Amino acid sequence: MRRVTHQLVLLNGPPGVGKSTLARRYVDEHDGSMCVDIDLLREMFGVRVRHETRSLLTSRVVALNVVAAGLAGGYDVWVPQLVLDTAFVDELAGVAGGAGAEFKEVLLMDSLQHMQRRVAERAREFDPDANELASYHERFVHSIGVRPEVLILNCGEGLQVQTYDALLQAIA
Repeated sequence: MRRVTHQLVLLNGPPGVGKSTLARRYVDEHDGSMCVDIDLLREMFGVRVRHETRSLLTSRVVALNVVAAGLAGGYDVWVPQLVLDTAFVDELAGVAGGAGAEFKEVLLMDSLQHMQRRVAERAREFDPDANELASYHERFVHSIGVRPEVLILNCGEGLQVQTYDALLQAIA
């Protein structure tokens, strides 16, 4: 059965868990959807400032406006982003509500060891070092259950197909 309304999906979780990969796959396979990747927006800043907190905050403001425009245009919008600040989650939910769209947050989790290996392999500009990654992982593990509306998906090593299928089922 096709949904009547459009939706905003926040794919949240630590680095290296597959947020951007899953969002891009969904958008590639579903007409009428778009991906707003805040890390790509941050890359638009000069190299000396893109790691500053203000570039993240500015990128999130830009993202909120792009999300609002996408939802107003009737698109499903996917935001793959590590978000520990629940205020930003609330802002996203508010934008969705204002557009008459559903808001869903999906927390993607995997073992720390798997995430460390994937982060080391990809070597992206914004990737954390091993201590930061362990801290992110621990903070997300401790956040499970705090907000019961968050959908939690464990995405183990080598389970990309199963994770994607579970994600589709979770947002249906």
